[in-house]
Amino acid sequence: IKSLHCPASPKYMKIFDMDGKIKLLCLIYFMVAQSSMMARATSDSFLLKYFEVESIPLMIMAAASLSIVLAIFTTYLCGRFQAYGAMKIATAGLVVSLGAVIALVFLFGERGETKLIYVFAYMLCEVIVILPMVLFWGMAVGVLNPTESKKWMGMIGAAGTCGCILAGYTISFVSKQQYVNELSLGLVAVVLLVVSFILLLRSKSLTIEDDSSVATQSSSILRKLAVLISSRQSVLMTGLVVFSAIVISLIDINFKFEVREYFDAKPRAELYDFFGQFYTYTSIAQLILQLLVVRAVLTRGGVWAAISILPVLLLLTSVFALMMGGENTVYVSKFITQVVFFTIEYVGLQMLFLSVTKKMRGQMNSAVDGLTRPATIAAISLLITSTLPFWQEDSVFRLNSIIICLCCVWLFVSFLNYRQYLSSLLQNLKAKRIPLTPVKSILSKEEEHSLKESYSSSSDEEILGITDLLCRGKIKGWDDQFRGLLDRADEKFVFPAIRYLGEYGKAEDFDRMLDKVPNGSKDLKIEVLRACSLGSSEENLLKLAYLLDDEDAKVRFCCAALLRSFEHAEKTKADTVCAEFLDSEALADRLLVIDALTCLEGLENSFFVKKLLNLDDGGLNHRAVQLTNEKSVVSLYQELSNRLGGGNDDSGVADCFKRLGQPMGKLLEQDLASREYEESKNRFIELLIALIHSSHPMKWNDFSRYLSKISEGSGRVRVVWEYFDSIKDSPSSPKLRRNAKKEFRQMVREAFSSKVLLGDLPEDRKFDPLRLAVENQLQMRLKVLPLLLSVLDGEIDYSKLIALLKSKEANVKAEALEVLKGVLGPKLTDDFVSLFQLPGSASPTELKILIESLQAHDSRWILSGLLLALSEDDFPNHEGFVKKCLAHDDDLVRETALHVYVCLQKEDEFVEQQCRLLSADPSPYVAKIAYDRLSLN
Repeated sequence: IKSLHCPASPKYMKIFDMDGKIKLLCLIYFMVAQSSMMARATSDSFLLKYFEVESIPLMIMAAASLSIVLAIFTTYLCGRFQAYGAMKIATAGLVVSLGAVIALVFLFGERGETKLIYVFAYMLCEVIVILPMVLFWGMAVGVLNPTESKKWMGMIGAAGTCGCILAGYTISFVSKQQYVNELSLGLVAVVLLVVSFILLLRSKSLTIEDDSSVATQSSSILRKLAVLISSRQSVLMTGLVVFSAIVISLIDINFKFEVREYFDAKPRAELYDFFGQFYTYTSIAQLILQLLVVRAVLTRGGVWAAISILPVLLLLTSVFALMMGGENTVYVSKFITQVVFFTIEYVGLQMLFLSVTKKMRGQMNSAVDGLTRPATIAAISLLITSTLPFWQEDSVFRLNSIIICLCCVWLFVSFLNYRQYLSSLLQNLKAKRIPLTPVKSILSKEEEHSLKESYSSSSDEEILGITDLLCRGKIKGWDDQFRGLLDRADEKFVFPAIRYLGEYGKAEDFDRMLDKVPNGSKDLKIEVLRACSLGSSEENLLKLAYLLDDEDAKVRFCCAALLRSFEHAEKTKADTVCAEFLDSEALADRLLVIDALTCLEGLENSFFVKKLLNLDDGGLNHRAVQLTNEKSVVSLYQELSNRLGGGNDDSGVADCFKRLGQPMGKLLEQDLASREYEESKNRFIELLIALIHSSHPMKWNDFSRYLSKISEGSGRVRVVWEYFDSIKDSPSSPKLRRNAKKEFRQMVREAFSSKVLLGDLPEDRKFDPLRLAVENQLQMRLKVLPLLLSVLDGEIDYSKLIALLKSKEANVKAEALEVLKGVLGPKLTDDFVSLFQLPGSASPTELKILIESLQAHDSRWILSGLLLALSEDDFPNHEGFVKKCLAHDDDLVRETALHVYVCLQKEDEFVEQQCRLLSADPSPYVAKIAYDRLSLN
């Protein structure tokens, strides 16, 4: 399958085969990451060189507070000028601020007159660590779609890591110089200055284009910050940032405690060298991950893998620390966060912003990530400052226990974010399925009570409407109201009373109904007879015997049909009346029989239905099938089941089976239990489909017993389609979803095989029937696949989603693909999407190979296509295949095989022998071909 969507040459994508937009983003991130890493090493060195242990959390909190203020400002800038404009303004401002700090450090720093300069220098460096990176990713996700992000974010990150490695070596070199503070700050300023020039010169490449209408001029800062709580998505993303920041801050502060304690007795210059080497090695590890792992994680595991891998690793590290009791595990945890967070976790976080409209991404990124993260860091720093003794006592157990709990919550929030990410993409694509609201057919107790209170004061028209509702809804408990209607002179009120009391009334109600018959109209007599068919006693039925002489033919037949069902003095006369219509060849009499039996809903009518089914009239046969009811289903089952399949027009039979429901289902289950699939494949499949229709709905455990007997092939496809179509509006269980996904994989494999075979068929016209048959096999499976998908997630309109996958618009296609990967997983999605791509060129397959591979296929059309592809030259080599098809259990295959055999077999003796064998074939078409050939001799 992979070969279909990988270009033939070159075999593998070149690493640097990227467009200008990606190259520009790589260059900018190289510079941003370099400045961030140098600022990180500088700020850590300032912190540990010039401040005591007790001041460390306070300094971290102060830096975070400044970041919060700047994040609020940049959120406003993002809303007004987008992330690109905000980054230009921010980098320019940072360069100017760094210039002022460098001048102050150079003039006053080494004199030791005040630490205020270093306080501000440290805070500015901490801002540079976070702010340009947040703004860069807000800008990047604004110009990338999900597919581009998965493909190139690893490469962009690798460019940044190269900048970090260079920064690490640079800081190690600078640490040995006399003016280390000024040089380190100056290098950060120079790099940011270069970034500012790049942003000024290449503005068109990074402009965000979006059709959404987002107010960018009039909103206040507070309104722009409201994105933090504007939706479930923003709240979940904020929660993800909060929990990740808490864990990372705890690890980072405790890491600094350990480093500060270790270097307390050593020269302070070694701090620069330590941090330079530490960040260099972590950057090398990052580079390896970004070049070899990140893309694989994103394309194979997706966004969920990206945002969950870090909490999983930290969870395992903390568990190990508790088990082993090692204090140095804080170094391992810091190494993991430094390596994984900036390579996989942070990329995953940025991809969550891809489900936000483009013009809102920068603003939300700045608010959610740029504001929430430093705010969380500040809060954690304040917490640690106020509870410092707690962390210094039994630090291994307390720290790691807290991290374990936080990582568990972090993982849960990550999962919720991923589900919301898919839901938001689906909302953006407008591909959510609108569920059908079931129609309410039964009154609630409150509604029924209210209706009874108002019934007595209702008008005649309202009463007729109410009675119609009650009769249709089969609502019990209204006997008294209908008895009142039975006493009325107007028959339009008597009709619903007879209809209702005939089904739910008492025995004494029957005599009151009989009183209406002598002087009643024809329709009233029919209505009374219909009520009698629902369950009147034989004694009561005999009271209507005089209707056998009624002037209306329909009344006479209805009465006779009821009275012939048991022994009594008038039975012979009833039989005579029935025979008068059943034996008549007049179409009007036959139609009258069907019309009359339709009225007698509760009559065991198998005698009449069998008579009608024996008539040589397809239209009457079809209508007769619909007369089958629950009382006659047992007697008529064999007659009806024989009409399923076999080339018959069985639509009426299938509808009848579906209408009869459970009574028919029990008979079908008994029939299927007595059959083996291999003995009669077509019959087994037809009966199973009928059972699916008669069950409402059929449970998977019951269905799977039968499905396990059916091998791969078109028969299985039909059965799977019918089953999942019958339950598409029912809630799905985890077990059903697992089995639906299993069937989906199998259907994808079979569809792919059909697609490959379609590409391998020769262009010769004699293969056209086979080509059509293979195309039909492919389309059958493509039709089933969306149905199986709807079981996995019923909220998605898969027909629209598949149409979007074929879109020429890259962003729409990428978002649709991302949603599908969330349902199926990356690999299965790639396999599925490949089915909608053009097959690669292949050399034509020889007929011999086609027959060897397809002769056991269960599709009648495939076998017939193979037979029709034979020529005179091919026949001698494949005569055995033709003879095998002559003995096939399918009528069409035998018919095609005999046609081919008669045309291509040169020995008349052999032809006559086969024709004599098939002249008595059950199929009239096969027998006719054989008879016509024999008649030529």
